[in-house]
Amino acid sequence: MFHIHYRTGESSAGKKFEYFWFITICCWSVYIFVYLGRVNLSISLPYLSKTYGYSKISTGLIASGFFFTYAVGQFINGILGDRFNPRFFIGIGLFLSGVSNILFACTNNIWLMFCFWTLNGYFQSMFWGPLVRIISHITPPAQLRKTTQFLCSSMIIGYFLSYALIGRVAVSFGWMAAFYIPGFLLIIISILWIWFLRNYTDKDMVHKTIHTHSVSFHSISGAVSFFIETRLWLIALICILHGSIKEGLILWGPSLLMEARTISLERALSFMALTPVMNVIGLAAGGIIHKFFKYQEKYTIIFFLFVIIITIIILNISIIYFSVLTIVATALLFASLFAVNNMLVTYMPLNFHTEHRVSTAAGFLDCAIYIGAACSSPLSGFIADHFGWFNVMNGWIMAGVIAVILAIFSHNYKK
Repeated sequence: MFHIHYRTGESSAGKKFEYFWFITICCWSVYIFVYLGRVNLSISLPYLSKTYGYSKISTGLIASGFFFTYAVGQFINGILGDRFNPRFFIGIGLFLSGVSNILFACTNNIWLMFCFWTLNGYFQSMFWGPLVRIISHITPPAQLRKTTQFLCSSMIIGYFLSYALIGRVAVSFGWMAAFYIPGFLLIIISILWIWFLRNYTDKDMVHKTIHTHSVSFHSISGAVSFFIETRLWLIALICILHGSIKEGLILWGPSLLMEARTISLERALSFMALTPVMNVIGLAAGGIIHKFFKYQEKYTIIFFLFVIIITIIILNISIIYFSVLTIVATALLFASLFAVNNMLVTYMPLNFHTEHRVSTAAGFLDCAIYIGAACSSPLSGFIADHFGWFNVMNGWIMAGVIAVILAIFSHNYKK
């Protein structure tokens, strides 16, 4: 753990405690707004298809471009996040993500949309690894688990506000407003982030000398060796399969509900807005099951993967009737997906705190999740167009089964 320094000198213990919570809340708030500039594409897909006649494969490619650069960016920015001060690193990412959202709303050309959203994917990858690293450094060891859980709750609120507020904006003012508003908000937040942290310096998070060649070559080669030696590549395969399910459901959820059950977009968005509530339960349930398995991430992941497979089977059978069983299955599915995601990209990287590889590990595993999302987005659109949504869900079931098999043979990182 590092010490918080001020330009005016060392603070008292009380001041350090206050500033710890100030920085933690800043990190938490930033990641909420990040989701507004990401989930809005899922909300707008039905509008793009209806207004411009784009096929699901075309709109899936837009999402795939985002996921691909997000994945690559997580790998690169995970490494850079261990070297550069997060004040400007995250601030620049927020600003450029906001600009990308605004540019996306300024065109109806699908190829320009693809370009702007692909750029947004890279800029959106500049946040999670550095934020997890900030939290791991400023938090006392005894409080680290609770603080990371608090940070993860920002994802839940981000999803909720996206579907509840941005979804309402899209219904009332058109799909373009769903990008303009988050875009300008992200630009404003970037300025506030840099301003509020102006008195914050972190001598342990910035190397005294950073050479371009060492960042571009030695850091990457060292990271590759780290992934191989720790067998994180096997966990990455699980992340790929998990990402194909999780991000596929988030991206295509509104379209799936509208077409498989023929309900309105407003009702579909209202239903999707309730899922973050289940994510809260997933976060709590993940903590309980994690404790039950004596904080072994491997067994916690296997448990929730089984729940995911079962709930998708139930959902595939019940969705045509849209009964109470459908709602329960969907709620459990989102809760379980979030619990697995929390284990993979938050708790797993914390095992490498003593090696100073928290951001690197978080970025690598998050990268793998979005590689899976990038591959599955157009594929799911193709399957939905030609074979129906039920076969899309059958593909998710197969991905879950393979993930369970890999998890059984994975390494246990707790010593």
